[in-house]
Amino acid sequence: MKRRTARRRRYTVWLMAVFLAALLLSPSLFIAGRASAAGAPPKSPPSTSIGMNLDCGKMAKDAQDYAKKKYGLCDAGTVQPQDRVSGNCGWSDIFISQGSSSGYASIQESAFSYLGPIISANYGVYAVNWTTGAGTGLGGTQSPWSFYWSHYDNLYTGVGTVNATLNGSATLVWGGVCTFAYPSSTAYIP
Repeated sequence: MKRRTARRRRYTVWLMAVFLAALLLSPSLFIAGRASAAGAPPKSPPSTSIGMNLDCGKMAKDAQDYAKKKYGLCDAGTVQPQDRVSGNCGWSDIFISQGSSSGYASIQESAFSYLGPIISANYGVYAVNWTTGAGTGLGGTQSPWSFYWSHYDNLYTGVGTVNATLNGSATLVWGGVCTFAYPSSTAYIP
């Protein structure tokens, strides 16, 4: 019985330390709370913005040439291989590139929380090879205990233009749940 009580105390102290660290690392939350307590109107939550990528893989050759000359985009006829989508909780992104060998895609999934440390990231990636029509998926759960989460996967997609989309959510230390906003990324996988 004493051992269980001691274990609970250690856990409670540890949990309070994590909460205090999150509070100290998030001064904007503390400042917003002080402003509201002082009678100032509370700040409105940040607006949601959705990023867009030029999808060179769906463009005609002359449009790709124009984008390359004018904006420095569309190298090798593919889209820019990273997409980041932001919201009021943070951002999620995905990056796709050539993997370890022919037909494999290296995919990096990541998220960042504005509202506190991420204790659990539940994610899924679905990849479609536009050249062959084949699709494949993977996913998992990780516990980063950090404001930033990142993971790499090496996935067999076959040779061709491959689009990968990230879905899932991040659970924060205080119980908040942030949903990933479906960033997607496309690249040619040799």
